[in-house]
Amino acid sequence: MRFEGRLAVLGVAGEVDLATVDELVAAMRRCLTDDRVSGLVVRLDEVTFLDCAGISALLTARRAALGTGRRFHVAGARGQVRRVLCLTGTLEPLAGGPAPARGGRQRQPKTWV
Repeated sequence: MRFEGRLAVLGVAGEVDLATVDELVAAMRRCLTDDRVSGLVVRLDEVTFLDCAGISALLTARRAALGTGRRFHVAGARGQVRRVLCLTGTLEPLAGGPAPARGGRQRQPKTWV
């Protein structure tokens, strides 16, 4: 973790899955409970795999941050990580865009022929 003013920047690398997600959760929690921190950016540039446990952890941290008046977003998602975030509809809210409507999706699901 490094600081840019009052913004904490957390770099994540490798696989983020059920076996490793607790480390990410602990690191995000440390950042978001630090009174010096006004926001958190989670850098995913070096993440090679992200599963539903990782996505859930990021969404939970986002809710916690916004609930305490702090900013939160992810940056640097690419390749398969970006694709899974796009497919699950979580890239935009995690990247700082609007959240999906509660209980529904913002876009229509794909129709498979």
